[in-house]
Amino acid sequence: MREDGIISLQQLTALSIMYLIGRSTLTFPIGPAAQDIWLTIIFGALLAGLMMWFWISLGLRFENTNPVVYTRITLGNFLGTLLIVLYLLFLLQLTAGVLRNICELYVTSIMPATPIIVFAGITAFLAALAARGGLENIARLAELILPWHIGNMLLLTVFVLATPGLPHPEYLFPVFGSGWINILRSTLIHFAFPFMEASALVFTLPFLNHPRNCKKSIYTAMAIVTLILVLTNIRNIMVLGPQGISRVNFPFLTTIQLVDIGAFLERVDPIAIFIWTLGTFVKLSFLVYVISIGWASLFALADYRPLVFPISLLTATVSIILYENYAQMKDFYLTTYPFYSLPFQVLGPLLVLTIAKIRGLSGDNIYKGKKKDRGQV
Repeated sequence: MREDGIISLQQLTALSIMYLIGRSTLTFPIGPAAQDIWLTIIFGALLAGLMMWFWISLGLRFENTNPVVYTRITLGNFLGTLLIVLYLLFLLQLTAGVLRNICELYVTSIMPATPIIVFAGITAFLAALAARGGLENIARLAELILPWHIGNMLLLTVFVLATPGLPHPEYLFPVFGSGWINILRSTLIHFAFPFMEASALVFTLPFLNHPRNCKKSIYTAMAIVTLILVLTNIRNIMVLGPQGISRVNFPFLTTIQLVDIGAFLERVDPIAIFIWTLGTFVKLSFLVYVISIGWASLFALADYRPLVFPISLLTATVSIILYENYAQMKDFYLTTYPFYSLPFQVLGPLLVLTIAKIRGLSGDNIYKGKKKDRGQV
């Protein structure tokens, strides 16, 4: 199976930022940390940075090799295939969750009378078209959207802070007031969401023009995303308060809807909905691409593209049947997801890296010293 696209380190940075931001500013699990949520985001990012080092080390150890291939070589056909199948099913659930998030936003805020399946079907179809275009096209889209995405988010924050009587800095205090236990619990939540979802980015490493220099790009992206999430959540807390932020489904949207400057600048929430749509679309398209690449590699198919539309259709179906309502979905990410995702995003990669080191395996062992085209699996 071959993917001919090659992306630059700059495109990797843009794709990583858009992927991690994705739905994170749209629907962000607050957890029990209340006004200390901004601290738990920083702590979660620091833990994720450590885990990212293991992911990158594993990918570079098998440079130019698809994760599906080196996982099966390292763990053996049975255990390696089992781990890959479970991981791809996990990614399917993750992709369905991303799709459900944006569909819930449209049903809640724009067209409440429209069945959610309509939004799911249309969005999944568009994501499939983007995924069929390949990794390079998705990365270029992320690179194009990124400046507008970040610029609009910062502009909306300025509008919120400039609205008379809207921000209340006292809501941020006392710092550490929620207690260390609650801070640690929220740190685990934010470690898993959104930072550990970056595990899917290892599928980009075989297609980089300079893979050995990817650490700087990925860590830069994580730092920028951390800063954005801290700023947006501080803003949300200053407006809604630690209790109010936990009562609404979309705190970012609720905050933006309160903007009213001079009785002429108001109702700027369409800007927010627009940038969320773009960010979520990039993440959704990339995940559909990764799942398609994974299954095509597992079954040694010549091309991943025939799988894209069936996987998108399955994603739309799962997004509808997986959760009865948004409240159930929100509860899942607060209580179950941090532990449910741990084997796939932490334990699995650590197992593969450890056994590869013990057995002395690397990319040279897979290809027996023969130079292969980048991206061939």
